[in-house]
Amino acid sequence: MNVNNAILSIMLLLFAPSMTQTMKAQEYKQSDLDWYNLSPTADKVYGVGANEAYQLLKGRKARRVVVALIGSGLDVSHEDLKGKVWKNQREKLNGRDDDGNGLVDDIVGWNFLGGKDKAGTNRSMNFTLNQGDREYFRLREKYADYVSDGKRFYKFDGDEMVQVDAPRNMKEYRYYRDTIVYESPLASRYAGILAAKVVRHYTKIFDAKLRQRFPGQEITLKEFETLYDKNAPKDSLADMSFMILGYSFPIAKTESWKKIYEVEMQGTPIRQAQQAYEAYLQKHGDDNRKEIVGDKPNDIRDTRYGNGQLLTEDANIGTMEASIIAGVRDNRIGGDGICNEALVMPLRVATAGDPYLKDVALAMRYAVDHGAKVVVLPSQNTLFPASERSWIADALRYAEQKDVLVIAPVTESSQDLGHTLYYPNRFMIPGHELGNLMIVAPSDKEGKPSLSANFGRKELDIHAPGKEIYTAGVANTYGLATGTGMAAASLAGSAALIRAYFPSLKAGDVRRLLNETATKPNDMEVEKTMVVNDRKVQDLFLYSDLCLSGGIVNVANAVKEAIKREQSKK
Repeated sequence: MNVNNAILSIMLLLFAPSMTQTMKAQEYKQSDLDWYNLSPTADKVYGVGANEAYQLLKGRKARRVVVALIGSGLDVSHEDLKGKVWKNQREKLNGRDDDGNGLVDDIVGWNFLGGKDKAGTNRSMNFTLNQGDREYFRLREKYADYVSDGKRFYKFDGDEMVQVDAPRNMKEYRYYRDTIVYESPLASRYAGILAAKVVRHYTKIFDAKLRQRFPGQEITLKEFETLYDKNAPKDSLADMSFMILGYSFPIAKTESWKKIYEVEMQGTPIRQAQQAYEAYLQKHGDDNRKEIVGDKPNDIRDTRYGNGQLLTEDANIGTMEASIIAGVRDNRIGGDGICNEALVMPLRVATAGDPYLKDVALAMRYAVDHGAKVVVLPSQNTLFPASERSWIADALRYAEQKDVLVIAPVTESSQDLGHTLYYPNRFMIPGHELGNLMIVAPSDKEGKPSLSANFGRKELDIHAPGKEIYTAGVANTYGLATGTGMAAASLAGSAALIRAYFPSLKAGDVRRLLNETATKPNDMEVEKTMVVNDRKVQDLFLYSDLCLSGGIVNVANAVKEAIKREQSKK
């Protein structure tokens, strides 16, 4: 889930008017505003070098390039995006599906999180369930109530733990137990209820043993500890219960087993676990997709849903990204977009929460079918259920076959992508490496990477400007934006510029070109946070340790190399 972007959207919605008053473009140097356009060589700023690239491209003809922003909403009427929003020339605003694509009035894009109420008024989802929670709801009837010691399986019948047959589909059960319980706040809270019941069950067993072993004696922590027998047959449930009860003595500030026993028999830990589950379920248990959108989210064949409403609560984020990619250049309003030839196609699939992968897959196909040559996806995630992962893989392969470059930003989780698997990635299709997919992480004007962004020597392609960028917000406002989505926008604008002026280059060619011509700060040691043994630590790295390209996108270098290659063919 992209928590940073959600917070950023709220902040800009609250403070955008004051930013407009205090941050007018003419009051600042360009290096303080759209520094992402500047060049490491000419300006000593680690931007993408767009201004330098345009100098190199003078006199050359360019084509329009459609960039699909698959993410949040967009203020399509923003003053700095005038003439920069894609339009579906085959559709009219008349309440009919003029182009026969199954979507009514998709004039400038589509909102996959939208629908209509009974009166025909557009409405939109402003929260989506965590992906793990969606999987919990899908699988809970099958597996949520199982308790296992590794060999035997149990379920609770009231207070009694009863042995039952093993689940029929052990592979799916292990997926629920080993993945969903950790990925889903709801599943983990429900597991907490079961754990509390298990402890209560073993509390009775332990108490009977203690009374038999120490008849008529006051039982304390000392006597309780005699229950541990390292030579006894292993029982993981009993061991877990023994450990939890052992910790209960100092937590309760008592030496008395009687007090610990009474708390368990009163069911206090079970009630507390149930209250935590119910509180989360009430707040996060339903995103109203069925009521608002009305589709079948687990059926990729159900495609006729959504609406054309794009100015939504989360539109700040998409407006920021669109401005970085295609904001009108040299109009003395806001910052300059990287690619003046780009048209932005907004496809809304994301808001607070995790995107539905069905929406992402269908949005990719929509983008490809409607002429996009560059596509920006939401941030990577660790949980892509197998069936839904195939939808994304198929859409990426479709984009590759249709010569479309796809860009996905990392998340801010301090993970080494070589050790922790995130999706989408270039290797997610067995036996095939996707040549059209680029993974990007943010960097700042000094060339430093985001401290907490994920990294990977082979898995991450490149870094791009993504910190404190002066860009547009909703309602003709402007402000500073930071986030992985801004880095994806910087890379998308650079890719669009190459595709506009060198249309013969295929998507894979553009990816290789941008990676090969990146600004490589070879002697720069940069600080990064990384997760080691579930703890975050900081260390120094070279850029070559962090990403495949070993640097930061530099479209000026890419233009120079593209021109050089053109001339060598003559």
